[in-house]
Amino acid sequence: MIVIAAAVFAAVLAWASGGRAASPNICITPSTATSNASCVTEIVAPHVLTAGGGDAVSITRFRNESGLGGATATHVVISASFSSAVTVKSISLFVNGSPASTSTCTSSPTSVSCPVGAIEGGGSAKLVVRFFATSALTVKGAADYGEGGSDSSPPRPNGSINDTQTSVDSLTVAGAGTAQGSCFDTSSATVGGATTTQSTSATVGQVDAGLGLPCTPASGGVDTTGTKPNGFVDIWFAEFMEITGNAFGTVTLDALFNVPKGFVLKELTGPNPALGTSWTEVPACVSGLPPSGDSCIFSKKNLSKGGVEWILHVLGSQSDPRYSG
Repeated sequence: MIVIAAAVFAAVLAWASGGRAASPNICITPSTATSNASCVTEIVAPHVLTAGGGDAVSITRFRNESGLGGATATHVVISASFSSAVTVKSISLFVNGSPASTSTCTSSPTSVSCPVGAIEGGGSAKLVVRFFATSALTVKGAADYGEGGSDSSPPRPNGSINDTQTSVDSLTVAGAGTAQGSCFDTSSATVGGATTTQSTSATVGQVDAGLGLPCTPASGGVDTTGTKPNGFVDIWFAEFMEITGNAFGTVTLDALFNVPKGFVLKELTGPNPALGTSWTEVPACVSGLPPSGDSCIFSKKNLSKGGVEWILHVLGSQSDPRYSG
């Protein structure tokens, strides 16, 4: 059994509270015990690992939301904390889009932390950690900083007070055979999984170098426990990020059951997967590409015993394409 955890679908697991909001200009919406900060994003990719474990990446990004000429966040430390021990395999750091030294970073099986100095208004810092995990876990991304400009309460400036803002994402490990996922060093990867009634296979190219990732995260399979409207079949899913050259991945979905007449393949596009209105019909491809969204049906054929196979062209994104109907 697997549970898909996708940061972009607001199914984010709240794990830790945010700090005191000494600088609301730097972080427009501070984190709380149940919500993420607007100035910190945490993405784990892929969200599903093969049974037995695999590699994944944690991407923690802090952005000073005060804007050009706004308050400066001083003494910024960006970090990723793991709810259970992992094997850290690499650390990459970027400040305002450029690679930065990791020589002052500290690392343990449960956390990685890097000081990045002062981040001016509109600036950003990103921490990428590749790790190996064997069990489900949550990752808390955090940015700790001091105030270098005006604070929200006197005396101003109040540079001695730090904020800690957080964001949380999670991953799980698939049941045997139902899904595969890892972060791959190869130029292409094929992942998938199946139940007795459904199967998924996804072939994707190398992740776009502009994302600054050390490997290509990808997962795919069948989610038998994911939230969906009543009457919908189990969820086919395929997860991968932007591919070099904005190329598409090829995703094959098989319905190994007698598909009822009028069945419509749909993709989750709304915030609440339990509502039918959050699912949109997957369109046919136009010149091989989606006319809208990130997925399209390139071809369809009938299988034995009333089954159906759909071959999709899917653009990589930082969300998990999920299909049902």
